[in-house]
Amino acid sequence: MDTHNLRIETGKHKGELYTRLPRSYLRWMIRAKHSSAAIAEAELARRGDSLPDIEVSGHAVDRASLYRMEVYHRLRADEGEGLHSFLARVAHEALKLGEVIDPPDRVTQVTKVGLYGMLFVIDLSGAWPSIKTLMLDERRKAA
Repeated sequence: MDTHNLRIETGKHKGELYTRLPRSYLRWMIRAKHSSAAIAEAELARRGDSLPDIEVSGHAVDRASLYRMEVYHRLRADEGEGLHSFLARVAHEALKLGEVIDPPDRVTQVTKVGLYGMLFVIDLSGAWPSIKTLMLDERRKAA
């Protein structure tokens, strides 16, 4: 889909070209299942951006930078993998392979999953999982 001449018809950016919309707004349109979500997805694809398998909060990045840099340096995929990407990859792995410490609560859909000496507090209630924070898993040694 060519998004170059398409303009958004509703909302706070009404009349703007999709090519000029902020990435965060395009992602919101997709998560909210906006009537133009398909156009937002096409625009993100045109930009070479995609929706995450898992979202990482700034708080989780801060916690990792304070308490788990040695794990990051040891387990990152390559020299170019940043901390944010590392956390997204490992948290995705934790959801598949990790030890569930607390199963998702019915109301909040928050779970704790342990892997590599880290406890990921993950919210499962949104369009995709979101890491809210990271804690030390004192029960397990880091990988």
